[in-house]
Amino acid sequence: MEIFSGNEIYRSSPEIKPVDFNIEMFYQHLGYSTGAVPGFVVDFVQTAIQHIPTMIAPQWTISILQESVVVFDKKSMTCGNQQFHTEPIITKRLRTASTVAFFVCSIGKQFEEWSKHETDSGDLLKGYILDLIASEVVEGVADQMELQLDEIISGRGWKRTNRYSPGYCDWSVSEQHKLFSFFPPHPCGVSLTDSALMLPIKSISGVIGLGPNAIRKDYECSLCNLEHCFMRRNPASQNSAIL
Repeated sequence: MEIFSGNEIYRSSPEIKPVDFNIEMFYQHLGYSTGAVPGFVVDFVQTAIQHIPTMIAPQWTISILQESVVVFDKKSMTCGNQQFHTEPIITKRLRTASTVAFFVCSIGKQFEEWSKHETDSGDLLKGYILDLIASEVVEGVADQMELQLDEIISGRGWKRTNRYSPGYCDWSVSEQHKLFSFFPPHPCGVSLTDSALMLPIKSISGVIGLGPNAIRKDYECSLCNLEHCFMRRNPASQNSAIL
């Protein structure tokens, strides 16, 4: 643990193994029913999964804020001198907390470069499969980050809310610039473009509410109008493909 601008900073580089990949869930995300996956797709997916350990650099960084600097209202939260317009859906769920943790997770750029190579070579299906695998893996890194966060806060008698990211539930992605101000430069090797796009692309940022009264609920997709959300793709499960 280190201190940055009064915030507690925690970092880790978790290990991701091919055996952790939930293959049946992945095929559902590709749009195939059980037993209906073409053989060439199965072969390529299996090959790609075996490359996961050597082609990703999983990292996460957490910044836990002091309780005294976090204030919630109906549609926003203020953290020190930064106001986040998290909008009603997210803010309502964060208000059960007494402070927040911002986070950044990434798997590096090798997998997305492989995906781009296949797409640029004309194999759009392989490019899409690799892109989706990378998305599932980085969500799995975020899942592991949450489990580690549980260990960090358990001794304080705290619980946590769900994680929420800019770009979801009407929270503008442009506010990632504010979020990144709570970290040392380039957390997890991630940088932001002027339009708030994270590089490497297969990275996630967001916020989690913390405190003795924080409440974690199932994601309520009916309240959100974002159609291409990783949680909406698999409403039966609240975990991503890496468990």
